[in-house]
Amino acid sequence: MDGTTANHGHSPAVDGVYYKEFDYWLSLIQNSTADYTDATTGRVWKTVEFGISSTQNMNVDIKSITVGYELTENVTGLGPQLYDYHAAQLAGSIPPSVDIPLTFLADKGAVGLDGGILHERMIENLPFTVPTGTMYPAGEVYSIVTKHDHLTNDDLIDEISLNGEATSGETILWSVTDLTSGGTFASNGTAPLDLLPSSSVTHDGTYWVVTWDFEIPWLIDDVDDIDWTARAVNGSGVGLSPAFAVSGGPGKNAIENDLQIDSFEVRDQFDRIISIDPNRDFYAEGGSDISISGTVRFQDSTAARPLTDGYSVGVDFSGTDYLMSSHDNGSFSGTITLPADSSLSTLLPRIVRVGPASGSFGTDDVTGPMDTVEVFSDVTPPVADLFQVLTSNGLLDANGHVWDPNTPLQVSLVITDGEALGDNLTLHYWREGVDDDGDGIAQESEYQSITRPVSQPGISKEQQISFFGIDVSGVPANGKTSLYLTGTDWASHPFDGAGTSGVDSDKATMVIGIDAPTTILENEFNLDTANEHLLVGQSHTLTIGIQDENGVHTLDDIIIYLAGQQSAPTGEIHIDPREGTATVPFGSFVIVNDVTMNSLGDTASTIAVTFELEWAFPAAFAGNWLMPAIHIVDDTQTIANVNNIGELRWKMDNDLTVEIDMLHDLSEPLSNSSDSKLYLRKGDIFSLTGSVLYAGSGAPLPTVPDGVQFYASMSANGIISDVTVDLVEAYFNTTMLIPVGYPSTNSLPVIIDLLNVPGQGSSITNTDVTIAIDSTPPVAEFPTGVLTTIESDRIEAVDVRVNVLESGGMPETPLIINWVYLRGGLNLPDSGGSATVDFESVIGELWLYSAMVNMTPANDYQLQEGDQVAIWLEGADLAGNELFGEGTADSPRSPRIIIRVFLPELAKVEIDNLNPELHDDIFIQVTIRNNGSTMGSVNVTLVEELDDGTLQVYDSHSLENLAPSNKRVVGFAWEAWDSGKPDLYIMWDENPDRLTMINPQIDVKGEETDGGIFSSGSGGMIIGLLAILALGVAVAVGAMFLRQKADWDDEEEWEEVEAIATQMLDSPSAAPPVGEGATLEVGQSATTSSHGVEVPADAPLPEQSPPASSEEEWLARAKEQLPDWPDESLLGYKANGWTVEALVEWKENNPE
Repeated sequence: MDGTTANHGHSPAVDGVYYKEFDYWLSLIQNSTADYTDATTGRVWKTVEFGISSTQNMNVDIKSITVGYELTENVTGLGPQLYDYHAAQLAGSIPPSVDIPLTFLADKGAVGLDGGILHERMIENLPFTVPTGTMYPAGEVYSIVTKHDHLTNDDLIDEISLNGEATSGETILWSVTDLTSGGTFASNGTAPLDLLPSSSVTHDGTYWVVTWDFEIPWLIDDVDDIDWTARAVNGSGVGLSPAFAVSGGPGKNAIENDLQIDSFEVRDQFDRIISIDPNRDFYAEGGSDISISGTVRFQDSTAARPLTDGYSVGVDFSGTDYLMSSHDNGSFSGTITLPADSSLSTLLPRIVRVGPASGSFGTDDVTGPMDTVEVFSDVTPPVADLFQVLTSNGLLDANGHVWDPNTPLQVSLVITDGEALGDNLTLHYWREGVDDDGDGIAQESEYQSITRPVSQPGISKEQQISFFGIDVSGVPANGKTSLYLTGTDWASHPFDGAGTSGVDSDKATMVIGIDAPTTILENEFNLDTANEHLLVGQSHTLTIGIQDENGVHTLDDIIIYLAGQQSAPTGEIHIDPREGTATVPFGSFVIVNDVTMNSLGDTASTIAVTFELEWAFPAAFAGNWLMPAIHIVDDTQTIANVNNIGELRWKMDNDLTVEIDMLHDLSEPLSNSSDSKLYLRKGDIFSLTGSVLYAGSGAPLPTVPDGVQFYASMSANGIISDVTVDLVEAYFNTTMLIPVGYPSTNSLPVIIDLLNVPGQGSSITNTDVTIAIDSTPPVAEFPTGVLTTIESDRIEAVDVRVNVLESGGMPETPLIINWVYLRGGLNLPDSGGSATVDFESVIGELWLYSAMVNMTPANDYQLQEGDQVAIWLEGADLAGNELFGEGTADSPRSPRIIIRVFLPELAKVEIDNLNPELHDDIFIQVTIRNNGSTMGSVNVTLVEELDDGTLQVYDSHSLENLAPSNKRVVGFAWEAWDSGKPDLYIMWDENPDRLTMINPQIDVKGEETDGGIFSSGSGGMIIGLLAILALGVAVAVGAMFLRQKADWDDEEEWEEVEAIATQMLDSPSAAPPVGEGATLEVGQSATTSSHGVEVPADAPLPEQSPPASSEEEWLARAKEQLPDWPDESLLGYKANGWTVEALVEWKENNPE
């Protein structure tokens, strides 16, 4: 190497080899002139020469000479390569290199190639920015603005696009065309992200400016990054060099749609925050409303919050979700009512819906762990207890205490609350004669007050608070001071037992004065008992009287020992007259229901305590007389007592029994009900009704203790039939069954008991009920001759006698007899009837029944020859077995019917003058004959039919006991009141439809101008008529006596007529004259008196008076001769003077 070279140094030897860099040659080369041109390529080259020299002799081995250079040349025609590069770039895969065509030739060396495509931009897409930070589906409009221009003419840009590539793989493809017309926007791609109508494209004079407006929908999940590409293309779709931007990045998402609760607060009804404090329980009033509020935000944001419809929050309230109301600022609120019972409630919020109800995608509640809010429901009021005054005997109850007026009043009390006390307590006081308006009534507006604070409100559970300095010196002797309290616990419950205004309802009423003695008024004792028994489980009232000048309400305790003081605490009752209440100690076995106090004057009162003995009251006291005692205590001292009060003695009744009201047969045939014995058949069901009573007193049981059961049983042949009934009231109604396997018996006992009588009570068994089991029916039979025949004339009184053979017993009630008539073998409809046959007697197993039965056919049926009757009996024995045998429904009895008819007819008419003068009296005599087959009675009346069709009634006669074929003669008097032929009839039994005309018919003459009945030529006629009338009067008088005195309604009238008749009969002029005009034949006519007593047809007048003999003897002789004649008729003849012989003779001369 020459020195020049050496001056430039060389590299240290490596394996004895040196190398040298000729950096300083660069300037020589650059400053040299090209001296060679390659003809093939046109490139111009420079020639550089160099040499090696050294100051020392050495051997130099030149390994290599390396020359490096850079050659830069412009290459044209690279448009396709440039387009392919940008196309690949738009497709999202930017190529690492561009392929450019190159050819080189060298014989040795190495080549390094580098370069790029330089071009002028035909369409330029300016850089753009995207919204900073994370985008949320919160209703906010986001905008991206891109700018674009063309090298020569912006109008040559045909389409501009903005595309986004999300890291989640979704694509956003937006485009706008028709730029010069305002633009037409289109949205494509896989992401549900559409452009808003507010998107626009404008030209600002240099660039096309596109504003891309959009909202983030809930249907896009969280996106980390979005690579945005903005590009404009010409009409051929060519456009290079897009602009790029990125949303998202380190520490933030491009899009976020997850929500989280960032605040939660609960307040009580007083707007106090329910804090989360492990050292304190928070109480709120049970049943009150608590207010809930909070906010929701997008995940990890500080201010981004969803719209109202973008979320829904629920609160887990002790296991139950309650939806809250959503608001626009991402807040939520709601109200929940605490349980009304004492319980712990927990509240924990959660987002129950992220996104709108219409739908979302990939949304989550990403709320971190939150503390549970706990609140206790406070349903228990605070208690104002131990309201006391300090005395020489220590702390005593203030209520009813007598306080010295010269000492200022000082009271203290203990307040407690199981949860937490409130802020303060106020004492209200009223002093009689000081604070009142003169009416002596403690009114709320008249009370004064003192307030004391409560330490540690909301936490403290018990405190003692004192009130002092109340001046009572102005209260009159034995005047009252009324005290009550107001305040609340932490949950706002007012104090229990604090009282209210008024001496009857305050916390304490104190008496200002000096203590006075107390006396028990023994004349006021009273104890209501049931037959001197106290019924266990039932209410009773004990009344006592007490006198005390300070008032009974100042006494502390009245102790009643129901069983005597020596038996305490059994029966012990404590009455607090200050409060009008009562308590009992453990072991008293007494329940107190009520205490009432009534004034007996200014200084005395009665106290009545209503109580009941528990069922657990010791049974050892049962059956013994118990004497109560009374002790009165005031200021811890016994101030009065009375023991062994005989006026109040009592016995305990704790035994129950059953009283049967009635036993009823429920199986057909039914037997009669009874309260002690029932007659049944095998297999019958019967009911038992009754009630539960106290056994000792016989008092009814008003209320049945729980669990008490009615039990009844019976047993026979080893078979038990029983029933158990759960009683809900004292009255019961149940049924039992007679097993088929039971034998017939007349006395099967039913054992009745009560089960589960509570406590020390017991049941007294009832054995008063027995059952007679009888399955054999009673047999009916008719005695000989009974109901073998029925005579139609005696059908109104048919003799019915029945014998029933029955061993089990028959009821002493009538049997029923039924009948129906038949004609031609068929029933006559509705012709029958029924009646009762009364019980008469019983002989052993034979039961006798009899009755006279009216079997007249119903509905006016008239029996005819050949008619039949079917008769059957109905009845049952005591067990309900129906009658069996002859004469029952299965075998009716059919006696023969004998038709007997009473048939009275008009046999003969006799008229004394058929052609009378006007106003003449005419005598008409008719003969009535019985053409029937039985004796009967009939009424006959003379009537005249007038021109207007009405009937004029004249005389009437009743014919009694007219025997078959017998005749009776009756007479009528009629006045010829009008000329012509009158229409005269005989009316039968006063029935205007049964008329028989009088024949021959009378023809009354008209009036004549000369003569008359009393003219000189009428003497013979007058004599004849007088004779006839005399005879008629005599006969009528005689016939009159045929009527018995008993037949006359008026006794004075009978006596008057009797005297007149006797006089007429005794007079010779009464004999009928025999002469002209006497047309009546003896033995063929009869007359009647004005009373219509008939004389037998053709009967002669008596020729002599009857011999003197007793009526009984005469009647006995007459019955021997005339056995068919009724006694009444025979005695009637005797009264008219007939002898027995005359009657016999008359009958022989007048055969039927």
